[in-house]
Amino acid sequence: MLEISMLGGFAVHVGGREVRFSNRKTSALLACLALGEGAAMQRERLVGLLWSETDENRARASLRQALHELKEALRQAGHVGFQADKLQARLERGSFTVDIVEAIAAAERGEVHEAIIARPNPVDDMLSALESVDSAFRSWIMSRRRSVEEQLVSRFEKLLEQAGLSDRERETVARALIHLDPTHEIAVRHLMSARLGRGDISGALNAYKSLWDLLDAEYETEPSRQTQELFAAIKMAEEGVIPLLPAQAGAENAASALQPAALAAPVAQRPVVTPGRLLISIAAFGCAGLHPDRHYLVQGFRTDLMSSLVKFREWLVRDASRGQAPQMLGLDEYVLEASAFENAGEIRLSLMLRDEQSGIYLWSEKLTITSALWQENQQTIVRRLAAVLNLHLSNSRLSALAQPGRGDALAFDRWLRAQGNLITFDAENMERARGTFQQLTIEMPGFAPAFSAMAQLLNSSNFARFGVRRTPEDVADAIHFGSEAIRLDPVDSRAHLALGWAYAMAGRHDRAAVHHDLARELNESDPWVLMSAGLGAASRGEHALAAELSARALQLCVTPLPAHWLYVAQIAYLRGDYVACSDVDPLAWSGVPYAAGWRIAALGNLGRSAEAKSEFAAYVERLSASWQGKEAPGPEAVARWFLSLFPFAHRKDWLRLRHGFVEAGARLAEDRADPAAA
Repeated sequence: MLEISMLGGFAVHVGGREVRFSNRKTSALLACLALGEGAAMQRERLVGLLWSETDENRARASLRQALHELKEALRQAGHVGFQADKLQARLERGSFTVDIVEAIAAAERGEVHEAIIARPNPVDDMLSALESVDSAFRSWIMSRRRSVEEQLVSRFEKLLEQAGLSDRERETVARALIHLDPTHEIAVRHLMSARLGRGDISGALNAYKSLWDLLDAEYETEPSRQTQELFAAIKMAEEGVIPLLPAQAGAENAASALQPAALAAPVAQRPVVTPGRLLISIAAFGCAGLHPDRHYLVQGFRTDLMSSLVKFREWLVRDASRGQAPQMLGLDEYVLEASAFENAGEIRLSLMLRDEQSGIYLWSEKLTITSALWQENQQTIVRRLAAVLNLHLSNSRLSALAQPGRGDALAFDRWLRAQGNLITFDAENMERARGTFQQLTIEMPGFAPAFSAMAQLLNSSNFARFGVRRTPEDVADAIHFGSEAIRLDPVDSRAHLALGWAYAMAGRHDRAAVHHDLARELNESDPWVLMSAGLGAASRGEHALAAELSARALQLCVTPLPAHWLYVAQIAYLRGDYVACSDVDPLAWSGVPYAAGWRIAALGNLGRSAEAKSEFAAYVERLSASWQGKEAPGPEAVARWFLSLFPFAHRKDWLRLRHGFVEAGARLAEDRADPAAA
């Protein structure tokens, strides 16, 4: 049996004997396999994770060497469960154990693994000694840590909700939760209550003091009212003011732990939310009280807030400005409404949260929207939503919303304006955004979103510049900016998407796959991330994965936008489902001018030549009005430009697209080189 330890340092044992590797990347390779889906990983994924900044030939040679070292070291130790072929490497199921996997399995059984209790923050140092082997591997580790911690926290929270736990069992589970998240107040209350039940008043008070000191030192805040009430009641019992009664399992306020009439008044009840059955709908923010020149700030805040909210699995997020949510989903829906107005030159935002089922308003707040307070306000909103809906979000997770290196308010304001230009798919607006982003990367060298936005722009600007081909310099620059964004913020899904597409444009699809996978793992609740990663998978011929991600994204969208259907149409085309592609709502093609080329090619491949020719002629005429290419616009020039836009991993897929345009009337030479490959 191969025993792999990842908590408290990376170690490998076979039959009690330690196995050491001369190369740290061999250790990292084993970690990838042990935590990979099915204990296996494609060779190209391993190359992208462990040699992301190395020449492809050298990277593959290094992988062969690492696989050989791993195989020989395990064989000499007596382990025969490792195999590698031309496509993938894998560990035989049942031939190995991983401490972190065992810890999750123990939590599923209602137990606490000793590694979780052995030290504070046990997951934070998982594989820390291997972080520096590669930037992509570092991002992968951070994604795995987040996933492991969330799985453990979720399971321990459910354990604490169970009736019949003894005080000692409840204390053990609470301590495990606090080791994972020292700010977890529900766990602290359970710990206080369990110690109280065993007569350990001093221990209960010490648990409260530790929480108070931590919140005060790290976050400049205090424990919640419920926690303070429990502390006050225990303190009164210690002083003999009231009699001590046995604490009930799961006690979360003073009334359930101590029972004088003065303390028995129940804490105001909040909605009881069933996990996975909660929908936050973000209504359109009213801007009637603002000058039109300042609308972009409010709309930018709304968009950024939605991006922040989708990072939390506790809820689904819907853009309510796009229509009503379908009732058949059976979700508990809460609507966040807001209106903006100016006061003494400041933008004030008035927010209210409404229970859609009852119509009752649960919470309201007024915030000042400035660049300096932007992130602080977002954290405030997320905290209030979680509090009023009776959900626990740790301070560490909330602090992850902060964007380091933001810089001065004026520079941030310019970035926000440029973001608005970027998503218009208008060539002039995108060119203005390019200049702004370039300048901001110089002025704000620690602000990751400026770098990821620059990579995104370089990846997509040719879709709006009709007739202009992507240059090798643009591709190289996109990889540079995307890599820098990830160096600054390894867990930003937008940065991974941007770098993934930059690698795809460069024809390095193995590296693209790594970053697309990381993007969706880091933010699997964001339909845009899932759609984009799904399209990336389709470009590589991974059609089952693409279909799965597309379906999940549509489920999360609740009310899909035309842009979502455009992704669906492209994914359908790439898997050869031309009927599904051509039947997508026409609005999907109208929002982005270049996009109708996919429908034209689909009609051509279906043999509906008359329709394809008619739509292609209109398409050529439409693009000719804003043509920027060196050769004159015409059917052949437009077709050749469109064929150069999308990165195909397989030439046969590009040839299918080319055939569709030929059937639509473009006279393309049979021997023409593949523009995408060029």
